[in-house]
Amino acid sequence: METKQHLIHLNGYFDSLTVDTFKRALRIVDTKVIVIRINSYGGNLHVMNTLSALLYYMMKYKGHELIFEIERAESAALMLVLNFKDRRVTKGSVGSIHLPVVRPGAYVLDHDLDKKREEAIRFIASRTQLNKESILVLNSVSLNAEQMIQKGIATKLVESFT
Repeated sequence: METKQHLIHLNGYFDSLTVDTFKRALRIVDTKVIVIRINSYGGNLHVMNTLSALLYYMMKYKGHELIFEIERAESAALMLVLNFKDRRVTKGSVGSIHLPVVRPGAYVLDHDLDKKREEAIRFIASRTQLNKESILVLNSVSLNAEQMIQKGIATKLVESFT
């Protein structure tokens, strides 16, 4: 017997509207398993942290199982996915690591940017099979499904997403 799943799509740029839409989607979940299908080139890291916290709450306090399906996950979208254990790809999936950069028009001290980049590197290394040097080499490089599996970014290759 197949377990009933609730599918939520996370598409496009992560911004404050993403959080509001995502909260509404979570309110109507009526299954134990939540599948989050990612097709995003990233966005705001604060938004990614908020989405992570919402999903952690659903898992820890509501007892939901989370499955991530990666169509495209870049930058903050990839960081979101790395927060969780079940990360699936198909042969057509792509992903890329983008270490933090300064938004156009924003001002950030070099020291603060370096600190954020180091935090991101430690986080990625803790969730994958990559070391600091590999992460720096792969920064902004597009990875296919096989490479994501090999490097520990994805955990399972599936024939297709349901």
